[in-house]
Amino acid sequence: MFFLGLFTRLAKRICTVLQEPLLVGFPEIGYLRDCKQQSYNGKKMKTISLSVFLSGLVFFVACGDKEEKSSESKAQTSAQTSEKTPAEKHAEMTTNINSIKTAQIQYESEYSMYVECEEYPKRSKDEKAWDVSKSGGFAKGGMDMDTMEDKPLWKPEGKVRGSYSVVTIGNLGSDFKITGVIDADGDGKFATYTATKSTKPTLVTDKAIY
Repeated sequence: MFFLGLFTRLAKRICTVLQEPLLVGFPEIGYLRDCKQQSYNGKKMKTISLSVFLSGLVFFVACGDKEEKSSESKAQTSAQTSEKTPAEKHAEMTTNINSIKTAQIQYESEYSMYVECEEYPKRSKDEKAWDVSKSGGFAKGGMDMDTMEDKPLWKPEGKVRGSYSVVTIGNLGSDFKITGVIDADGDGKFATYTATKSTKPTLVTDKAIY
């Protein structure tokens, strides 16, 4: 009786979806039960056999599976769409180089010098975590007078794809040059950006290199 009750509940679901009054009839096993006790808009009750009911059940299950697969496909498509293009990945370079530039100018206003920074992190096509303790000159921002602890000159917000360095240039280190490199498309070739105290980040390699 458990399975007959289950069949009846599913038949009622079909009845609701189709907006059609049915008499659930399984003459093969001598079982009848009303799906609805009254007529629907004056229509007479119809009878659905066990074989027809099971066919309908298979249809609804198949539709549900199709919808689930469709949802999975949309999710995969969305994930692929959200992947940044090489050109979009390059946006990091301008943002970070400008931020390093600001940090150098602020440091010079306090200590009358710029900080040289060896290239960090190691070049790679992948995103890389920024470890302040290993970032060389980028970690030397002087003492934080509030905490009395050393503070970093500069660190990014989150991971980076590029690698960055700073050298002093001009008479007695009166200027600096920031260099940023990135391999956004993973072909082993690195695009290079540079900037100085008075110039904005500029791509200096071929535009075809990402």
